[in-house]
Amino acid sequence: MRVSRPWYVAACAVLLPATPASAHVTFATAQSFPVGDGSQTLETSAIAVGDFDRDGDADLVVAHANLALTQATVSILENDGAGNFTVAGSLDLLARPISIAAADLDGDDQRDLAVALLGSDEVAVLLGNGDGTFGAATRYAVGDTPRQVRAADLDGKNGPDLLTANESDDTVSVLLNNGDGTFADASSINVQAATGLSRSEPNAVAAGDVNGDGRTDLVVALAARDQLGVLPGNGGGTFGDMALFTVGRDPVDVEAGDLDGDGDLDLVSANSTAATVSVLRNDGSGGFIMVQTLAVGNGPVDVVLVDLDGEGQLDLLCANSESDEVSFRNGTAAGIFEVLASDFGVGGAPVGLAVADFNDDGMLDIASANREASLSDRDDVSLLTATAGVEMPAVPECGNGCGPMGAVPAVFTLVGIGGMKRRGRRCQRDA
Repeated sequence: MRVSRPWYVAACAVLLPATPASAHVTFATAQSFPVGDGSQTLETSAIAVGDFDRDGDADLVVAHANLALTQATVSILENDGAGNFTVAGSLDLLARPISIAAADLDGDDQRDLAVALLGSDEVAVLLGNGDGTFGAATRYAVGDTPRQVRAADLDGKNGPDLLTANESDDTVSVLLNNGDGTFADASSINVQAATGLSRSEPNAVAAGDVNGDGRTDLVVALAARDQLGVLPGNGGGTFGDMALFTVGRDPVDVEAGDLDGDGDLDLVSANSTAATVSVLRNDGSGGFIMVQTLAVGNGPVDVVLVDLDGEGQLDLLCANSESDEVSFRNGTAAGIFEVLASDFGVGGAPVGLAVADFNDDGMLDIASANREASLSDRDDVSLLTATAGVEMPAVPECGNGCGPMGAVPAVFTLVGIGGMKRRGRRCQRDA
């Protein structure tokens, strides 16, 4: 395994040391890499990143299914070290995958996968072998219509636990890790009961210590209520009463990061119908004040926080599924984002983003998984290769959810879309 340099991945709230770099962020024209074999039309639903074969390069994993839902797979895209990807293998899941988390779930220093299965209301856990292959899936029942899976240490022991945001029954499922990559039966947080509202439709969940008490809290994007719900952690994987904070219409993703450098985790939400990102500042005790409504492209479905230009502040990336682009907004010391638009074209209907130094040049690149392929009858991944202003911080490798959000670099599920649906993920077909 090459260990000459760390590769860095980000797909969620990430706090990074400042690295001097040009503030001018530019990318080459997006390259396209096919995921399917061309034999049938496939729809991508999620993307995640990790060094699955332990060769020192950032690989990709993409979830997709055919229109008839007779094929539902996760494909591993191996990186040749220069940012070129080929399908190295596919894993059959039998039910439509919608979200992926990549993390070391069993403590063996290999990247494992947790996949939310929309078609069967389950999470499938596949333990990595370290050579780019995975063991057989172990399935765990969760709530009805899981839209997102996340990995985070909720109880301070046994490594990353799992969370799912379940849209149809208004719940969040919590699966505590036994320490060996197996999980206890899911416990359920009834979001509807917590809010007293008739429908909430949780579409995404983030984890981090937002109130500064040393315990992991949860933030849930409530698409039907145009709100974020904050659940304070009690320790041990249980949570207190929910507090509600208003954002834009149809929040379908939420991330946390210290935007203003005060040591507290702030929040951003991708509001799909509103075509905006809401920025909420932490008051220091886990309360939040909306300080900015930021216009992005149409149909934002995934938001990423990362210091992309090396200025020392977290910047914003957003996948816009209806305008076929990735939006970049520069972060400022005031904890808001510059309104000057920088948008980069990618393939049709991007559903999620992954950020890493894919070509080993010391700068951060962006990969997007696209539902509507640029190659006939194939879904694809677009790669935006950095040409300036994205120098990579020297940070240790860390997988998805290996600590509370904001404490370490992270690789998180990037929620995707697929057929027609009324709310935020309006193009999603429920299995």
